[in-house]
Amino acid sequence: ALQLQLEDSKKFISLLGSEKLSINLEKERKGSNSALKKKIVDNDSYYFKSYSHYGIHEQMLKDTVRTSSYEQAILGNPNLFQDKVVLDVGCGTGVLSIFAAKAGAKKVISVDDSNMIHQAQKIVAANNFEDVIILIKGKIENIELPVAKGEVDVVISEWMGYALFFETMLPSVISARDRYMSVNGTMFPNACQIYLEGGQDR
Repeated sequence: ALQLQLEDSKKFISLLGSEKLSINLEKERKGSNSALKKKIVDNDSYYFKSYSHYGIHEQMLKDTVRTSSYEQAILGNPNLFQDKVVLDVGCGTGVLSIFAAKAGAKKVISVDDSNMIHQAQKIVAANNFEDVIILIKGKIENIELPVAKGEVDVVISEWMGYALFFETMLPSVISARDRYMSVNGTMFPNACQIYLEGGQDR
């Protein structure tokens, strides 16, 4: 999956410097501004498209340390989930949403802007959680959820990337927290640590 993303990135980068793109952009400059905007790459769309591939989700699910850590944290704290409203930001295949439902959540709102959410709907149905888990396609900053401000008890998300912040998904999680989480709510995870060590070539 990572190899596919790397290849896609290389193609994208080569396109940016290609003569063909330059010619097309020059033509668009002579036309309307609205037409030119269609040629500008939307970074968010590129990001979410990359998460529509099965491979990257398979890789994450096979990361047993990651997946089991979330499972233990959620199922091991049923008092935080029982009869609560949970928001899953960037739900992907919906595995964290299912953990929350198993822990007793009365409602789980699962949001993702990639096409993987269509597979998540099938996975949720296969696990008989359609009455608990609501799946919504869209970017969390741009959509309105079927809950009032302060109604969410728990915000869950697997937002960490390489070197913790690589995917720059944390701002979306913070946005969800600020818009929907109650003053007595909590987040999973709610604390992280990063360790750095300097090095040099000799």
